[in-house]
Amino acid sequence: MIARGIAAFALAGAALAAATPASATCAPVTIYFAWNSAKVSDESRAALERLAVGLAWKGPDLAHLLLTSHTDATGSPAANRAIALKRAEAVKAVLTSYQVPAELITIRPVGAVQPRVETPWGVREPRNRRVELLIQMSAEAQARNLREGRSIC
Repeated sequence: MIARGIAAFALAGAALAAATPASATCAPVTIYFAWNSAKVSDESRAALERLAVGLAWKGPDLAHLLLTSHTDATGSPAANRAIALKRAEAVKAVLTSYQVPAELITIRPVGAVQPRVETPWGVREPRNRRVELLIQMSAEAQARNLREGRSIC
């Protein structure tokens, strides 16, 4: 079913480029953290390295990376924003160490206001302590990939 949908887009040719949004967001990549820590684990560092290598192949097709950093429902809002910022900066540091251009990365620390798992205040929920990376490709790259029957990412 999905393959037929992609084929239909590929047949649209020039109309596809006009219909493609300026940039679309690919599925997020999530990096988790230990409580009250901004240290990127070895496992997460390896995943970010693989991601950075993949992004390097995209070159000018890569439009933007948004790092949205979340915390669990412990600590004050100011403390949560501070640790969220440190976590996002740690992820950015790993990505830039593998030549992902820093100017393409935006950090958005939100703290505990967008939990993945709803909990009462004071509960340390590991799935809420995360940085989500949203990858945006250029409109030209998306249109080309769809014409070629590939993922827009």
